[in-house]
Amino acid sequence: MPAFESVVTAEGALVSSLSWSHTAAGADRLGIVDACIKPDTTTVSSGAWGTGNALTFVASAVMSDDNEMWRRIAPPASAQTVSLTFSAQAEGVTGASRNYTGADQTTPLGTAATATGTSLTPSVTVTSAAGELVIDTSGFDNDVLSTPGTGQTERYDFGGSVSMRGSDEAGAASVVMDHALGGTANDWQIVGVSIKPVAEAGGGPVAYAPNRNIQINYGGTFAGAGRGVFGRDRRPRGRWGSLRAARVI
Repeated sequence: MPAFESVVTAEGALVSSLSWSHTAAGADRLGIVDACIKPDTTTVSSGAWGTGNALTFVASAVMSDDNEMWRRIAPPASAQTVSLTFSAQAEGVTGASRNYTGADQTTPLGTAATATGTSLTPSVTVTSAAGELVIDTSGFDNDVLSTPGTGQTERYDFGGSVSMRGSDEAGAASVVMDHALGGTANDWQIVGVSIKPVAEAGGGPVAYAPNRNIQINYGGTFAGAGRGVFGRDRRPRGRWGSLRAARVI
């Protein structure tokens, strides 16, 4: 399953762009960049994670503010400037960049879901699957206390004139990303999407060295008798099934 690695946040007022430094690490990286902008008519026109590494738009949700999510596959594993340029001067803006590891490097995200409302319970339902990781970004019109829903891990909590929160949760067929707000009913907007895990290679011979562990994934129903051991240079005896993937670990 994809895993959270790091996060950096920034804010600005009366600005036409916003930038900050982020050092990503780990294998099969996926950079996620979130922004919440006031007024809602101002949007992100472009962004980058380092020189020449343009961001790709994921989704946006607009209520009193404009909440946007962008992505970058394989951001450099070094200190880089994350930058956002706006369509007009922003009265206020908050930005956040997250790095996740173990993400598919071809099609890293599923279908994004968005929602808006005025209440104390912002939420969005995201289509996902076991082994994936659901992420969200949500924005609120005022600086309010918020608590992420059950099973969610909060990754940033940015207050101020433009409040924004971000969290993640293990994937399932359908995952509700929600937050409980304090105070009175508030305008909110939320974007959620599922990160897909890096695909395992399979379908051909597996080269390995002696005394190395072999991870073997079988599909279908096993048949036959006997006892087998998965591990060093051994195969399950008397077991049959279709081989999905195998790798040296």
